[in-house]
Amino acid sequence: MIPAHVPKDRVVDLDLFNDPGLKTDLHRKLSSLHSDHPDLFYTPRNEGHWVVTNLSLASLVLGDYEHFSSSEGSIPRPSKPLPMIPLTLDPPASLPYRTALMRYFGPRSIKERESEIRALAVTLIDGVAGRGGCEFLRSVGAALPVTVFMNMMGLPLARFDEFRDLVVEYFAPISDQRRLELYEVIRLEISSVVADRRREPGDDLVSGLARETIEGRPFSTEDLESICMLLFVAGMDTVANAVTFMFYYLAKDPVLQRSLIDDPRLIPGFIEESLRMYGVVNIPRLVTRDVELDGVRLLPGDMILCMLSVAGRDEEVAADANHFNASRPEHPHVGFGYGPHVCAGQHLARLEMKVLLEEWIKRIPAFSVPSGFVPEFRSWIVLALNRLPLHWST
Repeated sequence: MIPAHVPKDRVVDLDLFNDPGLKTDLHRKLSSLHSDHPDLFYTPRNEGHWVVTNLSLASLVLGDYEHFSSSEGSIPRPSKPLPMIPLTLDPPASLPYRTALMRYFGPRSIKERESEIRALAVTLIDGVAGRGGCEFLRSVGAALPVTVFMNMMGLPLARFDEFRDLVVEYFAPISDQRRLELYEVIRLEISSVVADRRREPGDDLVSGLARETIEGRPFSTEDLESICMLLFVAGMDTVANAVTFMFYYLAKDPVLQRSLIDDPRLIPGFIEESLRMYGVVNIPRLVTRDVELDGVRLLPGDMILCMLSVAGRDEEVAADANHFNASRPEHPHVGFGYGPHVCAGQHLARLEMKVLLEEWIKRIPAFSVPSGFVPEFRSWIVLALNRLPLHWST
């Protein structure tokens, strides 16, 4: 059913989580949103919601927390709240928690981890280089960022597969009931970790956050668990997907591979261009007040999905936006969000992507996707490529 306030010319019957085209050719399908539909449209699918594909409109929504609340993190809206502080709090309530997180995820703190990250990248790549091929996502793409994250949190690496499988399923297009079940399973795991660090603090991130205060008092156990819940679901999946998209498209472009080997100074621009072209995250917001956006009236209770995964392909901000160009003077994107909830982990993500690519091309300078490989993509809030076989000469 289409709400009465939705103009007919803004209605598009498109399921952004289950459309067959998204499962087989994700980014090509997403790029067509700019040419085929308005910058702001309404789909009746998934309980009905607005969709924003334009970079400037997405930035406006994400920056305006007075009209567009982050209190609802899913589309369709879950049957009960799934709190993940500070993401599901609007300013000013979110600010003390975010300030605490940035003490651990700011540029200086992350830079101190570079030698650790580089050593791990070398170990992982050396482990597959002599084989002539690997399933990249499991062996390297997820192994690097997830291992770094688990070490930061003080989580046992023996449970790598168990924890990652929980989050991969959590971000799949599953039923509301199943997502609630997974949330509770993860929450119980987090609760156990938090209780352990309260009893015996260490030098890990959870112990550090347990020592933080808000308005002169320590974080409550509930708040600490909620913060760690957000870190867990983000740290187990998002960077792994960004890395895997980057290598999937690079594997299909031998000329670009050669250019990075010949001039590694292109790597930072290449990473930003990859984030612009192959974004990972789409961000929901809840409309809390009457507001006009792109000439359309939105009402309280409306949900709106900011397609950060496609906003960087906006021709208004990037010339020849569907062409990959690592040498662009600028790479406009909102791949890490925008406004008060811009991703706290962006500095870590960029460093991991840079280090991994630098070390990979030193050891595996020419690689490709096997002929006949049929990619299987995951849509919904966090996008993913389910597997990525690569091969090369040894």
